[in-house]
Amino acid sequence: MRGARHGYSGTEDQACTRYVFFLRHFNDIDNISPIIHCFLNASPSHKAEVFLYDENYCGLNDMNLAMLGSEFPDQFRWSWLGEHFGLCFQTSRRVGLLKQVLRKIPRVMSRLWHHSKKLGKSEILQRGEAAKAWTSSREGRWRWLPVPLLSLADIRSGQAGAKRISATLGPLIVGENSANLVIFDLVRSHYVRGLLKALRAIGCRSIVCLPVSPLVNYNVLREYDFVTPESLEFQNRHDYSGFDALSYVDGLYLAHYRQFIKSLSVANRMPTTIGCIGSLRYYPEWIQIREKSIISQNTIQPMKNVEHRRRRLLVLLSRLKSNVNAREVQTCLKSLAELSHFEVRVKGHPRSGDGDKRIDLYKLGDCNDKDTSELIEWSDAVIFWGTSAALEGYAKGKIMICIPYVCSNLNLYAYYQAGFIANCRDELVLFLHHYALSGCPKRYNRNGIDVMMREVVRAREQDWNSHRKAILNFLEGFEYRHRQVFPTTTA
Repeated sequence: MRGARHGYSGTEDQACTRYVFFLRHFNDIDNISPIIHCFLNASPSHKAEVFLYDENYCGLNDMNLAMLGSEFPDQFRWSWLGEHFGLCFQTSRRVGLLKQVLRKIPRVMSRLWHHSKKLGKSEILQRGEAAKAWTSSREGRWRWLPVPLLSLADIRSGQAGAKRISATLGPLIVGENSANLVIFDLVRSHYVRGLLKALRAIGCRSIVCLPVSPLVNYNVLREYDFVTPESLEFQNRHDYSGFDALSYVDGLYLAHYRQFIKSLSVANRMPTTIGCIGSLRYYPEWIQIREKSIISQNTIQPMKNVEHRRRRLLVLLSRLKSNVNAREVQTCLKSLAELSHFEVRVKGHPRSGDGDKRIDLYKLGDCNDKDTSELIEWSDAVIFWGTSAALEGYAKGKIMICIPYVCSNLNLYAYYQAGFIANCRDELVLFLHHYALSGCPKRYNRNGIDVMMREVVRAREQDWNSHRKAILNFLEGFEYRHRQVFPTTTA
């Protein structure tokens, strides 16, 4: 149903504390859901609403959203933001196709006008230039194209028009029960500039970001696109100036960023208030809560022609654009395929690009359709280099094998020497053979795991309960409590 919001309905409690979350996709939901759960569980007068603002994710099959809605039917609801603007659900591929069609419109119209006997040459040229200007202007497309064909990216960026965005967001965010706090995932300002401007225009006084995961690659130039700090791409990807406060899981990236910015005299585009709040996602308490809601549609079947129970090895791939040596990753997978003592399954990064999908798995088990938590539970050991999902393996006591040698980035797991860190191909092969034969991990650093979990996951908090309270206190400090009906049509 167009504009539907899944969750609580009816008259809203005037005395409630209401948080509104703008989240992109499943990864953000995975990491921020435990915070929403703690907020709702803290008081029956707390209410939370999630708006998904990405073209590629509408949330209909999201287990975390379903769980929150089931457990807190009177306190929680969610919807895809595009529905409130009358948009059809769009993937980035469909949006790209629409842009191709729009680019061809001036050419088609020009030919039609050229064959028209009623138009002179000068008038044909004028109309052609006007058509080009219209198709290159997003605001022009919003005036003339059918609304369902328009892009949610135009709303995020502000190209849809400030009045239109504010008029739609106003009733959703402010009114008789105004949001006390607006929360985004850790997203750059330029990506959501239109939403931020509209939220400020309708009276939102406090907008903060919550971390989606620890920055395992914690150096600043951590992707192929980040070639130089002088580039516009670099500046946009490090611009958080539109928010009142940020929070990160841990401080490794922040320390490196501040040192980097200071030494190169590059403009600091972060707000003054920044907190390190750890991650509730990787607590045993949250893992138990979440796993109760996971109903596996496809159980993990044993591989064919396996005569005896072999050690189960899960490989979690990361995005190759994060300064990864793809050839070395390919070599690693080939060597794993030749091991006789292991049953190996591979899961690619959920947001892998086309280049990542071309990796040859050498007939290793492809498990991209499986839930990562379920795969980790299935495994005896996990190989990885740059995914935050590995923290769940640490939390569950799996044998964790990090291979930072395939990537040139600084690595959080290597920093803490957590578990086993293979610095080259030789070390990986030797460890696997020793583990397969003896079952006793050689040179396995359990102390490094304990330190990492304390510093990164728990943010030095004592336990689950104290950590929950600390995060809720952090958010409460930014609440705006003056209730007022703000205008919804401000330009």
